[in-house]
Amino acid sequence: MMRQLGLGLFFLSGATALVYEVLWTRRLTLTFGHTVLAVSTVVTAYMLGLALGSRSGGRWADRVAARGAAPGSFLAAYGMLEVAIGIWAACSPWFLAGVEQAYFRATAANWSWPALQFLCWTGSLLVLTPPTLLMGATLPVLSRLLVRPQGHLNRVFSSLYAVNTVGAALGAALAGWWMLPSRGFLGSILLTALVNVSVGVLAWLAARRWNEPSAAPNPSQPAPFRASSLGLAMGLAGLAAMIFQLAWTRGLALILGSSTYGLATTLAVFLAGLGLGAALVGLRTRPAGAGHLALVLGLTGLAGALSLLVLGYLPQLATQLMHYSSPSVGGIVGPVAILSALVILPPTVLMGIALPLASALAVNDPERIGSRLSFIYAANTVGCIVGAALGGFVAIPTLGLQTTLKLASCLYVVAACLVVPPSWLRWVGALALNAVLVICYLLPSWNLAWMAAGAGIYSRGSLARETTPAFYRDGLSCTVSVEIQGPRQVALRVNGKVDASLNSDDMQTMLLLGYVPALLCQNPRRAAVIGLGSGFTLHALASTPSLETIDCAEIEPAVVEAGRYFAGYNGHVLRDRRVKIHATDGRAFLQGGLAAMDIIVSEPSNVWIAGVANLYTVEFYQSCRQRLAPGGVMCQWYHVYSSSPEELQTVLATFYSVFPHGSVWQSSESDILLIGSQTPLPLSLDRLRSLWDSSDVVRRDFCSIGLYRPELLLGHYLVGREKLTFPQAARNTDDRPLLEYSAPLSYYRAGDSTGKCMGVLLKARGPAPEMPLGVPPTPSLWLAAAHAWPILKRPDDLASIRKQVEDQPGFSLVEAVAAQGEPGPRAERLYRQALEEQPDDPLTLWLVAKMRFDDRQYEHSEPLLARLSRTPLPGCEETTLLMHAMALQTLSRIPESREQLLRATQLKTGSSKPWTALGKLEERANQNQAAASAYAQALQRNQADLEAWEGYGPALLLCGRLPEAVQANRTALLLQPQNVAILLNLAQSLLAIGDREANQVLRRVLELDPENRTARFLLYGDGQ
Repeated sequence: MMRQLGLGLFFLSGATALVYEVLWTRRLTLTFGHTVLAVSTVVTAYMLGLALGSRSGGRWADRVAARGAAPGSFLAAYGMLEVAIGIWAACSPWFLAGVEQAYFRATAANWSWPALQFLCWTGSLLVLTPPTLLMGATLPVLSRLLVRPQGHLNRVFSSLYAVNTVGAALGAALAGWWMLPSRGFLGSILLTALVNVSVGVLAWLAARRWNEPSAAPNPSQPAPFRASSLGLAMGLAGLAAMIFQLAWTRGLALILGSSTYGLATTLAVFLAGLGLGAALVGLRTRPAGAGHLALVLGLTGLAGALSLLVLGYLPQLATQLMHYSSPSVGGIVGPVAILSALVILPPTVLMGIALPLASALAVNDPERIGSRLSFIYAANTVGCIVGAALGGFVAIPTLGLQTTLKLASCLYVVAACLVVPPSWLRWVGALALNAVLVICYLLPSWNLAWMAAGAGIYSRGSLARETTPAFYRDGLSCTVSVEIQGPRQVALRVNGKVDASLNSDDMQTMLLLGYVPALLCQNPRRAAVIGLGSGFTLHALASTPSLETIDCAEIEPAVVEAGRYFAGYNGHVLRDRRVKIHATDGRAFLQGGLAAMDIIVSEPSNVWIAGVANLYTVEFYQSCRQRLAPGGVMCQWYHVYSSSPEELQTVLATFYSVFPHGSVWQSSESDILLIGSQTPLPLSLDRLRSLWDSSDVVRRDFCSIGLYRPELLLGHYLVGREKLTFPQAARNTDDRPLLEYSAPLSYYRAGDSTGKCMGVLLKARGPAPEMPLGVPPTPSLWLAAAHAWPILKRPDDLASIRKQVEDQPGFSLVEAVAAQGEPGPRAERLYRQALEEQPDDPLTLWLVAKMRFDDRQYEHSEPLLARLSRTPLPGCEETTLLMHAMALQTLSRIPESREQLLRATQLKTGSSKPWTALGKLEERANQNQAAASAYAQALQRNQADLEAWEGYGPALLLCGRLPEAVQANRTALLLQPQNVAILLNLAQSLLAIGDREANQVLRRVLELDPENRTARFLLYGDGQ
């Protein structure tokens, strides 16, 4: 009976320990930042306390036992440890607040980075060492109690490890799924502390009734084993286990997404596997020897290696299983648990078997049970500490996930070799190591197109057409990839999710994130941006002449590295001397430092991703407000797609509980910008027009997103802050991060989330559109606003404006654009009417010409484009010339087309498009040298211009520059490895120089396109 009580109490100990680890780590990283270094520092301090507590507790237990203490004394000691843990935990929120204040003061005092990291380490130790030391002591103390009357040590240790680890799995699940959203940080801490105190009191009361006589352990234990070899082996096993955990978690997050539910589920499955393995040890009635431990460690290495194979094929299964996920906790947790178990359950079960076996082997002296057990536990924990640092900082970012998993597999086999008994031949261990190495070598490499596709996020059902990334890097905190599917089809993915691209919606949002706050802030000098993305927000801010410094906090260095693929599109903004990149957590960056910012832009990833919701809390916005200079502007991006109306109201209520003034703007159909300030923010039309008139870059940027005149920006205004009152909406806080737990559910919820969320904003605004503060609602300005696509997409708003401006010249053009896409001739009739009303208006000419060009009415668009090319719409000069040149080409007027392209190349916009178009024209005219020269000019401006690379290789080949042609085609394949045209170009270049590699390339072409007759002819001599 008392044995069952002891195991039950230890189960609760395991659960509370993991709850504390989750809560304390979260709280400390809110202060120090969510960088890998900060998280690793906190976890290392936590585990160091466990290791020290285990050693000290084990020695104490042996000393007490040597003095003939009664069994109940160990249970009483265990109870006091639990009570002490609970008391410390209950006080920990105030301790953490003190650490936070010290850290903020140090950052305000401009401490150096090493000094701040030392403070991070010291603060973590001060908070975590006392309770974790007590937690670490509970295992050897309780084992001293339970091992005395038992017959087999392996059963005792398996029971202890099993119940504690399964309890830990329960604690990880409770903390990750339920406690934080329902009870908050403070409530969760106090509730868990109450459990600890209750466990301690119950253990102390039971100890008073424990009067059983002590008994020595079963003498039929294995022969004494060399403790140093065993400790080293278990240290290596701990190191490898932690590397496995980090790599598996990263790999599963890459495939299944990085929501809090997903990460908590993966941890729970990992711990459940350990617990199941420990429980299996207890089924063995005979003591295990060193040979059994060596076998288990070796099999763990083999199972870990095979997990690579499973992980590589998991995206295909995830696309099917996650497609049916329901918008509930169970609907998300269930598929993630199943898929995670397929990868990690077999090796973790073996890991769970190893530690109890090693403990039983180590305890061969009845008088030193506590110290020997604690030695093994401490060695394993120290290995975990080293593994956390080695895996997170060195192995994964340097070797990548695949090689890191192979390394961990080999480490397990090395650990097995250390415990192979003398009765076994040593070459058996060497043979096993070589076998795992061969298996790791023979395992197929992952299909990076599958791994980077975000299979569990997008659930598209098939990955057959996914494009192999041009860039793929397993970085410090996430996996970053760049996908190029065609000309100007470049996308940045973070853990499989698209975070930036060149499509129109993303471009509108990224540019307006910079321009809107810059226009609302009077004479800004300093700006800060959270999140680099594709760099277009930085580019927009850099186009503001008054800005002197632009600081960008980007937590993942691999994102900065991937920036070269967007440099040719964002004006190489990272070369701007005013721009400085800080590789740190955005929240930590804004909470420290002395300089006041005039503009703060927060554009993190989606709020359903774990950790991102920390950038949407009251406390974060308060720190931003403190960093703003007088008259400063805060701009927050938010997605209304995959968001519920309740979550939108929470975001708005949270943001505007801190900022009394501001407004909401619509940047794309599914994205909004929240503007906040301490003072009213009128929009100055004079400043808007001045910025437009003074900068070619601004005009081009505005025109690229459909703002053909500066006043069209008014159409993106939605509603002022004074109307956004949601008294019933909950606030997202550090204590209760509601969005982190509700947003993943909304992501999988079916329905028109964008329409519903926009309905919330429009209802708050009222039935009629509004002008921003400071802008007079004149008919001419309403007419300009009506040209913006947000107004055009809302019939009620357009009808409201019509009443005020229908007599204004130019409204027919608005009606025409609004009718475009409707069946019937109405749009064409309205376009003709608009052209008759304003035949010389550049905007009318442009929109009519563009409509006809897009409809491939080249013979009708060319005359309009010819007029525009002489006096183009400001900002659209390059686009006008390119469209005119293409129209002329289709009409077989090649010399005139070349003339327009040459004019476009002289605009000095820094764009590669005119040169690429010129290269294509020269290529069609068989002017190969001129084509190669034009393509080379394009690539000087944009190394990611796929069209230029596609033409450059063949042009060099036709010019007889064969080595250059081979190299150009190889470089082009780095951008799009599955591009059949480029592969054929490479094969032809290789054939021209007599390189046999051409046959391999042609076979690759036929793998991608089995019906390709050119490849068949070159490879087999026929076109069949």
